[in-house]
Amino acid sequence: MNTLAIVTICLSFVFAFINGMHDGSNVTATAIASRSISPKKALLIACLAEFAGGALLGTAVAKTVGTGVVERESMLGADSRTAMVFVLGAIVGAIVWNILTWVLALPSSSSHAIIGGLIGAGIVAFGWDSIVWKSVLIKVVLFMFLSPIIGFIIGFFVYALMGNIFQGMKRKAEGEISDVQKYTLAALSFVYGSNDAQKSMGLIAMVLAMATGAGEFTVPFWAMVGCAAALAVGTVSGGLNMIRTIGMKIFKIHPSQSFACHLTVIFVLAVATVIGAPISTTQLITATVMGVGSGTNVRRINWGVFGKVIISWFTTIPAAGLVGAGTFLLLRLILL
Repeated sequence: MNTLAIVTICLSFVFAFINGMHDGSNVTATAIASRSISPKKALLIACLAEFAGGALLGTAVAKTVGTGVVERESMLGADSRTAMVFVLGAIVGAIVWNILTWVLALPSSSSHAIIGGLIGAGIVAFGWDSIVWKSVLIKVVLFMFLSPIIGFIIGFFVYALMGNIFQGMKRKAEGEISDVQKYTLAALSFVYGSNDAQKSMGLIAMVLAMATGAGEFTVPFWAMVGCAAALAVGTVSGGLNMIRTIGMKIFKIHPSQSFACHLTVIFVLAVATVIGAPISTTQLITATVMGVGSGTNVRRINWGVFGKVIISWFTTIPAAGLVGAGTFLLLRLILL
């Protein structure tokens, strides 16, 4: 394996780490904000569960990233160094956008950042027709719109149902729900770890297919474990930037509301992982919080924060695409 391939694989692990730092702490946001679990304990649970999910729960999303954005024939038919620089440009584009939005505490999507990077670098490297537009439109763009809407609606009704079930015993119910949230947090982190770690696995599978010339898209076990570990460590390192935005700035969350968010996100994210849709966990969690909050009191929601979140959602793919395209052009001048 050549040096360029090794560097690209290492950067794939870096992307997994930054993904965890940027998005991973979001899964703990509502549990921490509701004071159901201490920040240290929540991050520890998330770290361990994300690692397990990333290492054990399949590669359907990885295949979407590796073969469902840019045509495999275009990548394998090009010069191997050009193809490698394409992946490198896409990763750098995603990393740059993630770091910028992390500094600004904007809960944008790492998933859409890497998709945008692949599209931008792919168009410049192989041409417009190399993009698998049907797959991108169905599994990325469509789910970009549907998953937050579904999360909002289900979150609204789950919390309404809980209100009916626990009517007249709210204080006691809040305490009991607070006690079980470590289990729902673990389940949520497990599913999240699988969906998001697989995005970096897909990048590594692309590199290996091009570096070996075999053309087979396979995710080796060491890549699964490495990406899962990088994502988990990134989650612990992420700090409280995103947790404050999602868990504390939209509206004041109680344990029962956090529990409703957990149940909703687990369901939607598990379905997406099984069908191979690389959805944005950040979008899904944020929209679910909005749905649960609307079911409580729509006037208590900070719609100004949500407006900024919406802007970041819609700018991520084109912004990361532009950075990915520019990075590919720069690296092509240096390395090719």
